[in-house]
Amino acid sequence: MTNDLLKIAEDRLAARDYQGAVQIFQKILEDDPNIVEAHLGLAQAYTHLGLYEQAIQHCQEYLIHRPNDAEAHYLLSGLFWAMDRMQDAINACWKSVHLRPSAEAFYALGYLYLQLSRYQDAIEFFKQALLIKPDYKDALLSIASVCCSLGLYHDAISYYNRVLILDSSSAEAYYGLGLVKLALNDFQGALKDLQKASSLNSGDWRFWFALGNALRLMSRYQEALDAYERAIQLQHNCAEAHLEMARIKRRLGAYSEAIKHYQEAIKTNEDFKQYSSIWYELGCFYYETKKYDQAAYAFNKALEINDKDYVIWYALGITYKRLKLWDQSIECFKRSIELNPKYWPAYASLLKTYLRLRQWKEAWYWFKRSLKELNET
Repeated sequence: MTNDLLKIAEDRLAARDYQGAVQIFQKILEDDPNIVEAHLGLAQAYTHLGLYEQAIQHCQEYLIHRPNDAEAHYLLSGLFWAMDRMQDAINACWKSVHLRPSAEAFYALGYLYLQLSRYQDAIEFFKQALLIKPDYKDALLSIASVCCSLGLYHDAISYYNRVLILDSSSAEAYYGLGLVKLALNDFQGALKDLQKASSLNSGDWRFWFALGNALRLMSRYQEALDAYERAIQLQHNCAEAHLEMARIKRRLGAYSEAIKHYQEAIKTNEDFKQYSSIWYELGCFYYETKKYDQAAYAFNKALEINDKDYVIWYALGITYKRLKLWDQSIECFKRSIELNPKYWPAYASLLKTYLRLRQWKEAWYWFKRSLKELNET
């Protein structure tokens, strides 16, 4: 009877009826707690249901009785990773490797160490996976990606080419090669590879975004805009594409459109709100379109994040000057000079402001100070 129920539960699991499998495995344990295979079945079913805590509990219960089951340790490692318990995930994966070395387990170890930014360790484990399975494309792609991150571009190219020998239609390999060539300023080569990647897999927004970058660097702006637009269609919250489109639109003089893309970039990526450079660029856009109130707001947001940037203080100063907020403008120019005593635009704007206000004494003082500071080596 128990064997029949186990067979039914396993069939439900294979048919992806995970709730049904859970019910039968639970019934088996209620009838006979010694049927430890039911714990493993529950661990697998709960994993598919996204109930990782329950899956971990049953997997650990199974391993109490079957401590030498490498597959179960491998499953447990994945569950710990899903719960962001990285060290536990590594420990479980190590047990799996020791019990039965497999390419998949070594690859998993490499991936886990990669999450901890232990790049050399990750590479070594990916290489171990390749010793067992030389045609393991995921391991080759992962090594290439890590090499690229470490600036080992020629090594990365070698591994990507190994993937293409195994699979000439690997969009990921062409994409990786394109990124490497972008880093090496081989824009024409990058363009060719990225066009190949996007033709092989037109549904991946990353390929279109990278293609847009290559086209932008080649000053092919309209084609770049089309590629970024395609990336946004595929990934609606692709803030990076909006940001690059804003920069191109600004370069082309389409300031209103640039501002819309900038606003969308900030809206769709909370991290961008923490970058002073993003707010500074937005402020410049507003300033160029004579929206001085909005420019002042953006520059102040930038300074909330980084109040040590003398250029932003200067930009806020000339914005206040446009708004005829003379005292605030003066204070911004002084702050800019305080942070960089050699920054001549701040001196020039400060002098002009004092002269406009007919404050001759202050103008003379800052004129003499500027001569002293700017003439010193």
